[in-house]
Amino acid sequence: MTQKKKYEGYPFLCSQISWLSFNERVLQEADDASTPLATRIRFLGIFSNNLDEFFKTKYAQIKRMAELGLKMPFFLESTSPRYYLYRINRIVTKHQNRQESIYKELVGELRSHNIFLINEQHISEGQKEFLKDFFYENISPNLSVLIVEDDRALPPLNGDNIYLAVCIDRESTDVPKVYALISIPTHLDRFVVLPDTKNGDTYIMYLDDIIRHNLKRIFSTFSSNRIRAYAVKFNRDAEITIDDDISRSFLEKITRGLNRREKGDMVRLVYDKRIPKDLLDMLSKKLRMHEDGSLVAGGIYHNRRDLMGFPVLKDTLEQTKILPVKVFGLDKNRSYFDQILESDCLICTPYHNFFNLIKLLREAAIDSEVHTIKISLYRLAKKSCVVSTLINAAQNGKKVIAFVELKAKFDEKSNMYWANLMKENGIKVILEIPSLKVHSKIILIVRKHKGVDQKVVFVGTGNMNERTAKIYSDMGLLTAKKCIAKDISNAFEFLETRHKQFNYKHIWVAPYKLRCNLERAIDQEIKNKKQKLPAFIRIKVNSITDVKIAHKLYKAAEAGVDVKVICRGMCILIPDQYPNMDIISIVDGFLEHFRLYHFARKNKKSELLYLSSADIMRRNLDKRVEVAVQIKSPHIFKQVVDVFDMQWRDNTKARILNERMDNQYRIRALQEPKCRSQVDIYSYYREISRGGDDVQNTTN
Repeated sequence: MTQKKKYEGYPFLCSQISWLSFNERVLQEADDASTPLATRIRFLGIFSNNLDEFFKTKYAQIKRMAELGLKMPFFLESTSPRYYLYRINRIVTKHQNRQESIYKELVGELRSHNIFLINEQHISEGQKEFLKDFFYENISPNLSVLIVEDDRALPPLNGDNIYLAVCIDRESTDVPKVYALISIPTHLDRFVVLPDTKNGDTYIMYLDDIIRHNLKRIFSTFSSNRIRAYAVKFNRDAEITIDDDISRSFLEKITRGLNRREKGDMVRLVYDKRIPKDLLDMLSKKLRMHEDGSLVAGGIYHNRRDLMGFPVLKDTLEQTKILPVKVFGLDKNRSYFDQILESDCLICTPYHNFFNLIKLLREAAIDSEVHTIKISLYRLAKKSCVVSTLINAAQNGKKVIAFVELKAKFDEKSNMYWANLMKENGIKVILEIPSLKVHSKIILIVRKHKGVDQKVVFVGTGNMNERTAKIYSDMGLLTAKKCIAKDISNAFEFLETRHKQFNYKHIWVAPYKLRCNLERAIDQEIKNKKQKLPAFIRIKVNSITDVKIAHKLYKAAEAGVDVKVICRGMCILIPDQYPNMDIISIVDGFLEHFRLYHFARKNKKSELLYLSSADIMRRNLDKRVEVAVQIKSPHIFKQVVDVFDMQWRDNTKARILNERMDNQYRIRALQEPKCRSQVDIYSYYREISRGGDDVQNTTN
């Protein structure tokens, strides 16, 4: 039975349980026989990676609340945190059993394509020599082996690693067993492709199994009659605590916080269910783990997230890769800056190439008339072209100001590296706004032309990250409209001064006005409905967990306003009781990441449409700097609305969100054409790029 609670008489779901329902949708993709095999394997890896992050963050938070005797949020407070831990563990166990079943099916599918995943018990004589050499040359020099003893505490263990818990039975029964932990090297590929065979079959082994095959070599100093190894993994609480020592810089505080994270409390131990009880008891005692749902019996292999990099090796098993199409309004042979001055442009990745934005920054870096570039950075690629263009601009004498968010979870170290590199190359780097994260995705480029400043701005929904731009579906507006450029200039001035407040006209900025502007827009639709004027609300976000905005959406649906929501992940709303409210979730090959807010207002000409970096979550609305930009150009307006409409018509990858959280696919009506929105959106943009859509005839 679904656990729901009420706020002012309206029901809501627990966000953490809703998140697990989202991850089940990811698992559905791995189970979808119509999806190419390589993609299904990667979805299984994504499911596992998501679950790891869930335990390090959301689960860890509830566990802390339970241990401290705290209550759940006010609309769930009648139910204890321990109850939710119990429910979560039951759901996770169910999902992991399904994951294991899908994994076995996929291994069988690989066999049908002559790709064999083998372990140490199934290697041929010809493969043994290769594995021996591979072990000595690649694995052995990188192994870390820890002997586990009763009278010695364990050193800090890496929560992202896989370990083999080893039990060595000695030749003499008078000599006690030896226990050890082997850390599987994370910088080596998890999967090893064995040399080609004459018959064309492909054989692949887990790194774990190659280590198992060489256990006697690793422990050759011990006289033994049997050595066994069992995979174990740990999840630590990933919360960073930042101390308030005023004598330290923010960079130092983050560094200290990261060091503490590496020693954070263990929240889960997953172990091979075949592990001997004495070995498990010793580990759980050493790690202070208790049988309260924190000890989880699993399969032979852990960290299935590594399946995201599984070497399938056959193109026929891969998803057909799309070739990004031309952005309408951007000719690569002309100055991007000049073209944006003429007309707004919309970049929709991955249907468009993210390197269009890099080209604009490259152009700004060498344009003698450009004097200032400002940018906010949240998550960067490992090899960031964005940073290299900014450094290039600074080297050419431009004033470059970059806000780098050091509190971006799991990217803190990477962002610290880039911040230091930019500082060393003459870029002014801003690292902190007390009590706030900067999650906005904005750029301002200023060029002085004939004595007058010209400004081009970018406002996006996704990170300035060329790697994720290939798999995240995001939108970004490029505009030179003076009204929007002025607002973005003021937003950057706030980031620089941290205290100046502005009256923004065409952007909504959190934490100051975005929440109240959303509430006003919803209230206006309720008024419109009462006055028999057009009234609708269209929302696309990643998550809806803010109770106050959710409550407003219930009120709107109750008043008869047509409410349509596309929510990829967590959603506390239960639309079942409201005929005017429908919520779907789309999980497909690309991660749906862009957010939009669309309101009818009083007539077609006065409709409000915003693209945003913000989800409907308290942290986004109250504790982050977020920017939502109004879409004013008719041709951009049409593109965004068309994309939403295509996604709303999806009857292939859309699931209906409801109280049961059963993730039922939307059923295609009789004679209704098949619609898979991500395929249709690509076709749509390809048609526009060829000049085949009337959107090109709509001017600014």
